[in-house]
Amino acid sequence: MTDSNDHTEQPDLGEMASYWDSKSKENARRHIAINHWESEEKFRESGLQSVSDLLSSEHVKISPQSRVLDLGAGIGRMLMPLAQRFPDADLWGVDVSQEMVDQGTERLTTVRPNLSTTLTSRSRCSLASPR
Repeated sequence: MTDSNDHTEQPDLGEMASYWDSKSKENARRHIAINHWESEEKFRESGLQSVSDLLSSEHVKISPQSRVLDLGAGIGRMLMPLAQRFPDADLWGVDVSQEMVDQGTERLTTVRPNLSTTLTSRSRCSLASPR
């Protein structure tokens, strides 16, 4: 429901989640990194490049003990290089698609089994510290 003065349409999260769930089952990499999905290596490199670009900004400061929230985290494309660069940071990924969250959790576990990263769908989002 929107305020009569608010002309912004609110997205149907259930519909959005269903769309991304279906896309992730087809090929999650392809729908996340359109130009870098052909191989796992290119996909990882694109995440690393995005993180490098983000960290080079004077407006973004991440310290080793930071808490980082990745909205629209998908399958963890940017969380993987962040986890490697900041092993003691609390990393959070939120995505509307439970299927993306499940795939991301599996991917991150294979990269670093002891990583304390939290991925959650919009229905289970809580930013209480996992530690």
